[in-house]
Amino acid sequence: MKTARTRTPATGWNTWDFRSYNTIVYLDNGCFAFKLHISVYDPDADQHHTRFRWPNMPVRGPHAPDGSYWSYTFTIPTAQYAVEAAGRGRDLDVAITPLTQGDRCRVVVALMPAGEEAVVAKDGALWTRDWCVTPYNLHRPEDAMFFISMEHVYLINTPGEPCALHVGARRCRDRWPILLKRIARAKEQYAKIELRGEDGLARALMAVPRAVTWNTIYDARWTGVTTQISRDWGADWNGSYNFPWDQCFLGYLAHTVSPELSKANFRAILASATKDGFPPNYYTSFGVKAFDRSQPPVGAYLAWKTALLTGDYSLIKESYPALARWHAWWHTARDPHKSGLLAWGSNPEPQYDFPHLKIYNPVQQHEHICALYEAGMDNFPIMNEVPFDKQAHTLAGDCVALNSLYVMDCEALARIAAHLGDTRAAQQYHREAAAHARRMRARLYDKHTGLYCIRRWDGTFVRDVSAINFFPLAAGVPTPEQARFMVEKFLINPEVFWGEYVVSVTALNYPASKNNNYWAGRIWPPTNFIVYEGLKRYGFDDVAAAFALKSFRMFEKNWAKANMICENYNMFTGEGGDVWNSDTGYGWGALLANFALQELIDIEPWSDMLRLGTRSQQSWGVTCYCVAGDCYRVRTAYDGLEVWRNDARWLRSTSPLVVRCTRGASTPARVVLSADRPGTLTMYGCRPGARIAIECGAHTGLVTADRRGVAVIAYDVVPQVTAPR
Repeated sequence: MKTARTRTPATGWNTWDFRSYNTIVYLDNGCFAFKLHISVYDPDADQHHTRFRWPNMPVRGPHAPDGSYWSYTFTIPTAQYAVEAAGRGRDLDVAITPLTQGDRCRVVVALMPAGEEAVVAKDGALWTRDWCVTPYNLHRPEDAMFFISMEHVYLINTPGEPCALHVGARRCRDRWPILLKRIARAKEQYAKIELRGEDGLARALMAVPRAVTWNTIYDARWTGVTTQISRDWGADWNGSYNFPWDQCFLGYLAHTVSPELSKANFRAILASATKDGFPPNYYTSFGVKAFDRSQPPVGAYLAWKTALLTGDYSLIKESYPALARWHAWWHTARDPHKSGLLAWGSNPEPQYDFPHLKIYNPVQQHEHICALYEAGMDNFPIMNEVPFDKQAHTLAGDCVALNSLYVMDCEALARIAAHLGDTRAAQQYHREAAAHARRMRARLYDKHTGLYCIRRWDGTFVRDVSAINFFPLAAGVPTPEQARFMVEKFLINPEVFWGEYVVSVTALNYPASKNNNYWAGRIWPPTNFIVYEGLKRYGFDDVAAAFALKSFRMFEKNWAKANMICENYNMFTGEGGDVWNSDTGYGWGALLANFALQELIDIEPWSDMLRLGTRSQQSWGVTCYCVAGDCYRVRTAYDGLEVWRNDARWLRSTSPLVVRCTRGASTPARVVLSADRPGTLTMYGCRPGARIAIECGAHTGLVTADRRGVAVIAYDVVPQVTAPR
């Protein structure tokens, strides 16, 4: 197990610096070696623009996680600029192009070698002991006869003209067009492997990997390589600033980029754990932690799902001991009456003080609001109906959200333990999950509403409906009949939740929803993720498809506007960034775009089956998506589903459908189908003569692959709950 101070080191050129996207850093095994900072001086306003944040970057282009290529645009009030960069070992090429006609501003590139080494001009280049900077249309101030006040050695361009530079161990002798060709070649190479959408996903699916790579930084003080919840938050708080469930979702999203980056994110979360074993509610690179509370227990579930998708099980081998300790902590700290059910809380000891945070959170521990912070739902009005018990150190009620997530945590740990060969622990976690689910059915199910609800310790239920009432679906707690009622009566009811945009954390008809204030009346990506997982777990494929479509369209609308990836969204307008507490560069916002990817291809943790296709009639496609070691291209449209695996055609259907199949062999042993129109599914590349068990609704049968390895399966309509369109 990694120690608390273990960091994931990094080497190479990248946008590592948390202070600015416009800072390019070379790290040598985690040690700073050279840094460039791009800024702009406006002579008309006598203003030097040095700090650039997410809203200053209207286009965030491709960004290879290894720094081999990235591109973006950035703005100042009067001009816009395009930047392309390509790193290869110690060599870096950068091209900067002004995009505004009549631009009179000057691009300024500051040079910052490690140790403040002297920079010497010689033979048209700038030299340090270990580095050489070769400029193209970038000039020393004494050559341009134009000076600005700067702390570091700098170069400036001719106003309105493109410029470039090369950094490496020796001087670059290539002409400028050769440098641009190298950058173009790096762009082409990365385009071959970057996850990208096709058809209806062409404009916005790329936001998933970019939400990760553009928010990935290096902080040598604590976490090393991590993906920040929001890079701008890091700039505000002087370093890495992390929350456990946010970071877990980012670790999961990072599977679309790099298994190593996923591991780095989970490693950072778990390395922050207190001596009691729980990752604190927040932690920073300058050492502060929330010692009184944790955050929702999604770590084991997301780590297991990530390992399934990447096929890299070293993640769970490394994480398992810390995940198990986090899991065990909940019953020691949040089950004060030993009832077997859990409540959100905040401990009185040890006492700590973080004065800078009091501007935003005046109360820091052992109060009602602090229990809501542990829930990750800071001002969630539904929980105002449950008082805080200072003797128990928790809310005076068992929360349906926490207990659902705890069951999911149990199930994931059981599967992780089984994979690692710890049969005894796996059986224990399975028994615990089953027992906890039984307690939820017995004590959290409200027959009056037909929902699983928060139950106060006096035996009364909180009957105001919210998104957390659907969390038990993801845990597999409701009976099939209960699940159907919950979805039909509440989720897809246009008067309760099923608006143009879904799904608000508080119901459409809940009085506080009109406040449009954070966890009252807004749509949150992690909440949507848990509800969406629950829909798929119960086989509500039609509702899941509609849910994913609504979520994706809301995301796409904001991404198209200004590459916005939002912390939360307006439940009535679908707008993100419309209020001060909706950050527009918040990584987990990409979960909404990721639902479209999950509709096309996913591995379902509760069954370990590969899920392909959607019951939606949308023309959607994805290519360059690696799942468990295989590279997939998936396309679906009104005329059916097509799947290529490792460049070979694998599946072809004549109408849209969902295919679930067992994994681990070239020919699946079992295939489960769900379609709203009859058709035929053809499977290629099977083992000749292989027999495949088929399930289609209530119908079952066997299909045998022919001598060519082709299996043809006729399927019929599988009736389902249908969401209003």
